[in-house]
Amino acid sequence: PAVPVGLSLYVIPSGRTQSAKEKFGDIFFPAILFENKISGLYAVYRFRQDISLRYAGDDPGLRLHLLLKNNIEYLGNDNSNLSLQEGEFNIIYSSRMETTVYFKKNEYITFTLFFPVELLQGYLGSFPFLGDFMSALSQQRDAVLLKKPGIVTAEMRGIASRLLHNPLNSNNQQEHARIKIEEIIHLILMQQQQLELEVNIWANRLEGAVQKAKNIIEDRFGLSIADIPQQVGMNEFKLKPAFKYYYGK
Repeated sequence: PAVPVGLSLYVIPSGRTQSAKEKFGDIFFPAILFENKISGLYAVYRFRQDISLRYAGDDPGLRLHLLLKNNIEYLGNDNSNLSLQEGEFNIIYSSRMETTVYFKKNEYITFTLFFPVELLQGYLGSFPFLGDFMSALSQQRDAVLLKKPGIVTAEMRGIASRLLHNPLNSNNQQEHARIKIEEIIHLILMQQQQLELEVNIWANRLEGAVQKAKNIIEDRFGLSIADIPQQVGMNEFKLKPAFKYYYGK
């Protein structure tokens, strides 16, 4: 339970301190239980050499990973890889908690939020992209919510900080913590929905430009390739691969 030297600033109120000090470095886990089935783990690692750590447990788990410092690679129990860069997040479901994490000699800070599946189910009607992920969860299949990790915003960092540093010694504070947890999950889902909307808009624009380029070629065969992108309002280096994707050449 001791706090490693130099890591006392990472102590959190109401948290349960766990630590390890070995020749390879220091590990500090201030863990906090917000309420039944919802908990957070704030992890600080200071490694003096490259190392891999294996985490294992029998219970299925739904967890949100926020990587606050440095880059980490996770290898799941189904041999699936998940890489997170500093300032990225993802939501992961494991039917059995078994993960190997690879670290380089450096300092790392992560915040992991463990929460029940029911917390996501309420969002399914508003965020249809959750459908496949929730289907995997119902079949207890390992799954990752985002194909491309999301970006941890300043607002998300602020909520995480308040969750960690507000002492939980009353029912009101626990209810406040739950509201904040729902808020951070809502922000994450909103970010993904906005990204999907932008991708769809871009895809529609790209498809329209390709179709217009095809019409120009059919109507005025013999044009220079360099003339066509200008007429459809798109960069040549984006139009060429898109045209090949749709028409095979």
